[in-house]
Amino acid sequence: MVGANVLINLLRPDGQGWYVDLLQRLSPTFGELGLRRCVHASSIDVYAGSAESLIDEETPVRPLSPYEKEHCEAERIIADSFPEAAILRLGAVFGRGGRNVTSFAREMAHASFPRLALRRALYGKRRMHLVSVGLVARALAHFALKVRVDVPTVVLLTQDDDPDNNFAFLQDTLAERFGRHSLCNVPALPPAALRLALRLRGLPSQAVNRRFSAQKIRGLGLTPDGFGEALRAYARMLAVDSEGHRI
Repeated sequence: MVGANVLINLLRPDGQGWYVDLLQRLSPTFGELGLRRCVHASSIDVYAGSAESLIDEETPVRPLSPYEKEHCEAERIIADSFPEAAILRLGAVFGRGGRNVTSFAREMAHASFPRLALRRALYGKRRMHLVSVGLVARALAHFALKVRVDVPTVVLLTQDDDPDNNFAFLQDTLAERFGRHSLCNVPALPPAALRLALRLRGLPSQAVNRRFSAQKIRGLGLTPDGFGEALRAYARMLAVDSEGHRI
């Protein structure tokens, strides 16, 4: 790292406490090495307890779990440790090597049609807050090399503005690639049904209608387009992997 002036931090917490401790111990070293800027990958999970339906960078965080609280503390340490800090709160990243869509792919490959239909009825067109790994890579490079960051800057990175970033489109895309019957005609239950199901599982129910703004990321020169094409390409890859029993 000697001679570098930008750090890209992709390390993630797991709620066990070691992550925050590591950053605290490394904090003095960043300045000693001459690092001026950090592009830090955080998570939209810091809003887990928020009651807001539209979230932007000014929305107060409301972490609930130790994992979410560690993300918030890590952001604070990074902001205090670097003269220039770009904190990217990422949505659910999908792409080769990722895990955020693989459980849906396994379900599509093996679950019964009634189970898939029940999922469709419950989730309908609920936003998934997905973001392609290609867009994340472009954003990391963008904030490392191109954007001026004079003060700690928080940016949301999802593709929620794309109307296809919802459960129904994800399920339809996977169904097509895995050769399953179409679920297009399954009627959606009212959102209250999903809220109840989430509460019964002990999960936050206020996120059912949540959407994350892309206004700031667009204003900084990065266009979060190409969602549908990226998801279809990833679904093709997952279907091939399923044939080889790699998911």
